[in-house]
Amino acid sequence: MQEAAPCIPKPRRCPYPVPRMKTSSLVTALLVSLHCLAPVACAATDETAGWFEWPYAEPAAGSALDSSPLNHKPAGVFGRVEARDGHFFTADGQRLRFWGCNISSEANFPDEASARRLAKRLAQGGVNIARLHHLDNPWSVDSAGSLWTPGQPGRTQIDPAQLDRLHRLVAALKAEGIYSNVNLKVSRTLGVADGYPASIAECPPFQKRVDYFSARMVEQQKEFARQLLSVKNPYTGLSLAEDPAVAMVEINNENSLLGLRSRDVGSGLDLLPEPFRGELEALWSKWLRARYADGAALCDAWQTGATPAGLQVITAASAWHPEAQPGNELTLSASPDRRSLHLTLTRSDTIRWRSAVYLDQLQLREGETYTLSFRARADRPRQLQVSVARDEASWRTDKWRTRGLNSTFKLGTEWSEHRLVFNAHSVVDLPSRLSFQAGHALGEVWIEDLALVSGSASAGYRAEQDPWKAQARVPVDATPAQWRDWLQFLSDTEVAYVAALRSCLRDELGVKAPIVCSQANYGGISGLARERSSDFIDSHSYWQHPDFGGPTASWNNRYWTILNTPQLSEFKARWFGEIGGIAQLRVKGKPFTVTELDQPAPHEYAC
Repeated sequence: MQEAAPCIPKPRRCPYPVPRMKTSSLVTALLVSLHCLAPVACAATDETAGWFEWPYAEPAAGSALDSSPLNHKPAGVFGRVEARDGHFFTADGQRLRFWGCNISSEANFPDEASARRLAKRLAQGGVNIARLHHLDNPWSVDSAGSLWTPGQPGRTQIDPAQLDRLHRLVAALKAEGIYSNVNLKVSRTLGVADGYPASIAECPPFQKRVDYFSARMVEQQKEFARQLLSVKNPYTGLSLAEDPAVAMVEINNENSLLGLRSRDVGSGLDLLPEPFRGELEALWSKWLRARYADGAALCDAWQTGATPAGLQVITAASAWHPEAQPGNELTLSASPDRRSLHLTLTRSDTIRWRSAVYLDQLQLREGETYTLSFRARADRPRQLQVSVARDEASWRTDKWRTRGLNSTFKLGTEWSEHRLVFNAHSVVDLPSRLSFQAGHALGEVWIEDLALVSGSASAGYRAEQDPWKAQARVPVDATPAQWRDWLQFLSDTEVAYVAALRSCLRDELGVKAPIVCSQANYGGISGLARERSSDFIDSHSYWQHPDFGGPTASWNNRYWTILNTPQLSEFKARWFGEIGGIAQLRVKGKPFTVTELDQPAPHEYAC
């Protein structure tokens, strides 16, 4: 999960570190009860006013409530974990199955007594692996809850005292038969203090996507691995690279150069700031030079199969519809030709997509190029989001996925012109819909001269961007063949990144544990190509993850909503809930893990 702050309230004077768990509801409930609700009274604060004490009694050793005898003690006693034939094994051939939890951010750095107590209680609850997550987070640095030095802005040198605390936790877990899943790049955020230009602040959160191709960032990830994995743990006598209690290593959490899942795969990289966009474009130009003989060959290839320009996509059956979720009120007026519309938002719960208007019954074709143009203004400065997705009432439950267009832009009180070119994808069954989402703020929006047509007269090869004479740009106006090349380049770049990091871990540092790059459901189908060299396949899944509000729709503990419907009610011919989605990611011959799985509370249908 990509986040900026812990989401479980922590009593200020409670002596137990609170793990931020992102696993099944059962394990989450277990760990919270084992931890915050321990028999030590926590002083009441503003954060805990109204809380009640939940006494905890430790299970009697060997009783039916104590599952710890099922664990191998110490973890790794039968040798290193191996991945083969679709399963995990110990070195002596025993099958291994893992039931685990996430220990996140500051919870990875407890004192000695808390580390032992946490490990014991996890083992009693049946946990035999812990994913050490957000070790590199920026939000807990000053409270000694990260690997970085408290009070210092730099994010390149691991603090020895913090590493010692982590080593102590790993040793405590090992003693209780709990293996470790060590995460490398999760939320490290580099900055000016690390020698980067101020523009780095304009990169995506945690510099995701950029960290796949930036040569300097890739080298810094290798150096981070050296500092984390090669230092001897004084409590075990082994480095994390050597320790058989380290069951797996994850290179880069929830990340793909192509983008998030299948939402706008390949899009958005034109928004990167310099010098990062320029570095990506240099790699893109080099890739094109290696693939084509010259500019003429490139031009011919990109124009082959170009989408005919100017064909209307809006059908006679298309109509505009308002869509306001509970807690929102929206009125819509549209012209008979469907080219002009007026939105008035009078009530909002601050979640952008929950007040929208959409134009239905659009006929798109897979892979083809389309151009959307319009002018717009608002009664006050605001943002407006536009997307193309499946034309069905329940599309929002699959909100991570669109069909090639998902863009947010600023509106002012004066008319502004907008032109967006996209390549449609995932057009497999139903028609498509065009949506404008504006629920995060009250007010009025006017849209006129709207047109959605096939093709783009300006798509394809441009002489001023000839990669043999200048530098090819990130495509934002592409023919189908040009867009296929772009996606292939991004996929190849990911594969090269994985090879470089795996080589560092395996060949240089001697890591023997199974290695995975990232979650296979990041980057669309290309995620499976990226993970081809991984020793196992991992995925993450949340049913109805909270939607966050505010002007930027970013992580916000105050403004959020959930749909609060049962997952089973959403099952249909092509959609089997989040569980069905991750089941499709299984790969023959590779073990399969789900290292984040939850139906986040509060939810009336949570387990």
